[in-house]
Amino acid sequence: MKPAFWFVPLVLVGLGKQFSGASPRPFTSVELQGWIPALGSPTTARLACKTLQQRGLLECAPHAVRPGARKPNNPQTWQLTATGREACRTAIQAQARQVRVDALIERNKDLA
Repeated sequence: MKPAFWFVPLVLVGLGKQFSGASPRPFTSVELQGWIPALGSPTTARLACKTLQQRGLLECAPHAVRPGARKPNNPQTWQLTATGREACRTAIQAQARQVRVDALIERNKDLA
């Protein structure tokens, strides 16, 4: 069984990679699931968005339906807040640090 909120680091890193070079745009929970297949189901992607919204990292963006697209009755469109963008950058940096630490540990095992 996975611990509660196991998806938060995955989502922060995934969103950070998705929007690292560009200005963040609104996205749907379906797009989020496509970017982060480890979420597994649309329900988990929606739960991740709602969890990040409760923590002030995402906000609803129901106005952001693409031109020409049919507007859903209950749009699940989200966008990163300024705090969310910073959290994504921090998550990517933490992941990179962890990769370096793991590589150093592995290298030191080989030397011992």
